[in-house]
Amino acid sequence: MAPDDPELHYLRAYSYAALEDWSAAIEDFTVVMTMEPRANTMFDKRDVALLRRANVKMQSGDHEGALADCEAALARDANDLEAIFVRGMTRLAMQEYAEAVADFDVVIAQYPLPEAYQQRSLAKLELGDQDGAKQDMEKARELGFEE
Repeated sequence: MAPDDPELHYLRAYSYAALEDWSAAIEDFTVVMTMEPRANTMFDKRDVALLRRANVKMQSGDHEGALADCEAALARDANDLEAIFVRGMTRLAMQEYAEAVADFDVVIAQYPLPEAYQQRSLAKLELGDQDGAKQDMEKARELGFEE
């Protein structure tokens, strides 16, 4: 692999994440974030790599690291719905249920993603809002969420 090719590092990191090799995925996503994009590239993968790394950290149990990556992404673009969604999932994993609901509210208000309804239903259930959790799960299914 060309050591200076951010796209190859990105693809390899994505593959490592699919294989649940979290540390290798985080390492390659981190490398991508430090590299300049190639001149003939359609878009800069550094910001995408930051969110992918946040997601991998969340999945691997590094919730504080995931939250830090989400906050870094949101510092660049406060309206980044993917960063808000990943932050919501991370907060749910950290048992910060009210904060998770608030993040999913933002996502749902702008883009009614079935997964956001499903995740919000889990947070609402933990908060004791059984009716709200049921409504959200019904909406998630209506929008195509499959369990």
